[in-house]
Amino acid sequence: KAVRLVGILQDITERKQAEEALRVSEERYRLVVENAAEAIVVAQDNMLKFYNTKTMEMTGYSEEDLNYRSFIELIHPEDRQMVVERHKRRLERKDVPSEYIFRVIAKHGSIRWVEISSVVITWEGRPATLNILRDVTEHKQLTGKLVEYEELDRMKTNLLSTVSHELRTPLAAIKGYIGMILEYETKLKRDRKRSFLQSADNAADRLTSLIELLLDMSKLDAGLLKLDREETDIGMLTEIVVTEAGFRQPDRIIRVERSDDQLTAEVDVKRFRQVLDNLINNALQYSSHESEVLVSADRRKSKIMVCVTDKGIGIPADELDKVFQRLYRSERRPSIEPGGLGLGLAISKGLVEAHGGRIWAKSALSKGSTFCFTIPTTVKKRK
Repeated sequence: KAVRLVGILQDITERKQAEEALRVSEERYRLVVENAAEAIVVAQDNMLKFYNTKTMEMTGYSEEDLNYRSFIELIHPEDRQMVVERHKRRLERKDVPSEYIFRVIAKHGSIRWVEISSVVITWEGRPATLNILRDVTEHKQLTGKLVEYEELDRMKTNLLSTVSHELRTPLAAIKGYIGMILEYETKLKRDRKRSFLQSADNAADRLTSLIELLLDMSKLDAGLLKLDREETDIGMLTEIVVTEAGFRQPDRIIRVERSDDQLTAEVDVKRFRQVLDNLINNALQYSSHESEVLVSADRRKSKIMVCVTDKGIGIPADELDKVFQRLYRSERRPSIEPGGLGLGLAISKGLVEAHGGRIWAKSALSKGSTFCFTIPTTVKKRK
């Protein structure tokens, strides 16, 4: 018998063309996504559903590390709440910024700043967010350096202005008094001449003090300040400094309290006195003549802590972190404005830290302030 074959021919040219077009389209899409300069991420249910090669480069994680990983783990702890909240609100179609900046923690702990652009899409039949992340770390660093430079430039301008004013004041006094003596030498009485000379001498001391402050600040900045350390009884030295301060300000009440422990440390005596004198002088300037200034010295484990407490006008909480900055002057100043370059506390901080210690302040408005610093001790407690 003859075998007959029946076949059906169907033209699938269009389907093949469509499949080829789809394949080409997917290839182009893959090339665009994989070679994009930005990280491209799809997030759904707080998980990473899709990411490109740039995402791995940015985070340092491999494909195995990122598969179905929670994107929250990649965000800096301080930024997580903000990012999660905005992701949630975005999915709810609520009004949130479409672009913002946050920090990403890479695999080995480095921190990258990224700017995100986010839109809602449908992924596998459910809402998700398509996120484009651009690394702006270098921009943030450059911006930070620019701000720092501008701040330094402002401080330099302020310093030059302040120094110019502060140096000219004693110079003008010296020139003025000496000029008076030269011009009216034969007409001035002996006591008057002596008074002028004493005033000129005081102005010269003031000028010397200002110059020493500037030199100290320069040495601290350059790391060239050398300490002449020697074993010192800090309790006794504190009493001496307080006694001398009392001689300079006989109308003020300055009291000292010291621990019975042996408070001995290796310090540069001159620099220790400089720090303590500055803290005492500040306490006197910012408190009334009737109030007491208390200076205490005590042991705190392996450190010696010295504190100066006044009952003056106090310092606002938002200014406490600024008091050790150069040129800082509190907005709450006494009625009689104390002079100076505003370098005293900044230099004190540098000197204390050069001794391996720490300095800080605590205060309450209208109740007073306490400035404390610590230095490492070298001797154990007395038995």
